Amino acid sequence: MPASRVRGLALVLAVAAGLSFAVPALAAASPAAALRTRVVLSATSGPPGAAIAVSGSGFAARETVEVTFAAAVKTAGHTNRAGRFSGVLVKVPVGTVPGTYRIRAVGRRSGRRAGANFAVHTNWAQLGHGPARTGYDPDEDVLSASAVPRLALAWRFSTGNEVFSSPAVVNGVVYLGSLNNAVYALNAATGTRRWVFHTDGGVESSPAVVGGVVYVSAGSRLYAVSAVTGARRWTYPAGGHTLASPAVLNRTVYTVTENGTVYALNAATGALRWRVKLRTEVDASLAVADGAVYVPGEPGELYVLKAATGARLWHTRLPGYAASSPAVAGGVVYLGTDHTDVGDLLAFNAVTGQGVWDIQNANGAIDATPAVANGVVYWVANGSVQATDAATATNLWSVNLTPTVMDSDPAVADGVVYFGTGDGNVYALNAATGSQLWDFSIGSPVQSSPAVADGRVYVGSDNNHDYAFALPRS
Repeated sequence: MPASRVRGLALVLAVAAGLSFAVPALAAASPAAALRTRVVLSATSGPPGAAIAVSGSGFAARETVEVTFAAAVKTAGHTNRAGRFSGVLVKVPVGTVPGTYRIRAVGRRSGRRAGANFAVHTNWAQLGHGPARTGYDPDEDVLSASAVPRLALAWRFSTGNEVFSSPAVVNGVVYLGSLNNAVYALNAATGTRRWVFHTDGGVESSPAVVGGVVYVSAGSRLYAVSAVTGARRWTYPAGGHTLASPAVLNRTVYTVTENGTVYALNAATGALRWRVKLRTEVDASLAVADGAVYVPGEPGELYVLKAATGARLWHTRLPGYAASSPAVAGGVVYLGTDHTDVGDLLAFNAVTGQGVWDIQNANGAIDATPAVANGVVYWVANGSVQATDAATATNLWSVNLTPTVMDSDPAVADGVVYFGTGDGNVYALNAATGSQLWDFSIGSPVQSSPAVADGRVYVGSDNNHDYAFALPRS
């Protein structure tokens, strides 16, 4: 074998939510071998803790091939008579910070080698992080409670009109809507615009980015556009104005219009799977979890439908208007209500609809969706921030800020709670104690909900801008 070696080339396909399929990357010990020695990854991106199946060809027959992740995690596979191996699992270590890492395969006997890149991301792909709307990112590992006080403004982007939409962040790209009838894709690190897609109405909903497609509602339409280029994939006329953000799960897009019509569409084609008209109006977003769709209705109802067919599973009346979207975690659905400036935080058995507990809040309506993380429910109302034990409804801590409207859903990541306020501030509190870690004055109401991804915090504002905060470069 020649002494010189040529470094392998890696081609990584662009954005997808969660894990995206890979194209082979080639590397070899000689120009001739470069045509045949290669590895293929089952995915090119994913979160810390992801398991990647590695396959390869062009190695020596019946030899052991060592496979490493970033020269640290090591495992081995064995080739067959044709010099191929498959199904060697490499796990990204929990705690791996976002970035691009090399996966290498080296034949012990032949010395033949190949490699491919794997991008680690802690994505925030939908409103509330996912279709269950829990507002919790379990993968974030950069912005710990000790690091957050050093957060600083990284960039801000002008959309030309108010930003009620909450950002989605997937594989290094931020997606958000604006009332100027547009959806934007921005470089997550710099805020540079990648593309803009124009809609037929103002975008109040938050995008969902799954499988390389951006789903967003505007006016009376649901749009699906390419996450890479912004090109339209399909449009569905919903037949009614839509404030709700779409939820995507199991290749199905779910949304609901203000007139109470719930839609389930094929995510790839936009074809209708089912449609159900409820006798209610809907101002909040639905949630999807464990085979069910949870729809908050007015003047105060919660409908639960079977995700596969739209058949009703259960229904209950609420003590006030369904102000927030539901959050579903651990077999319980949580949501807030508004009745004459007094609110309730409610918990129901997600399967049966039986009430679990009810916290009456004299501070005002609970308009923001509660976040649920590690057995704790975090919720906000009129300048008050609360942490409640999810099982017992016991108050764990409370913080009183300046009384103000609080429509921004809290987000929880790496032991920190983030939220915006109607008096123009963004806060970060210690999730365990409630102590204030950081705040930033935007100076205009914040109705958008924060998204936390890849060590940055993103949020929109009524002052026509989207903001990104990050730790200073060392």
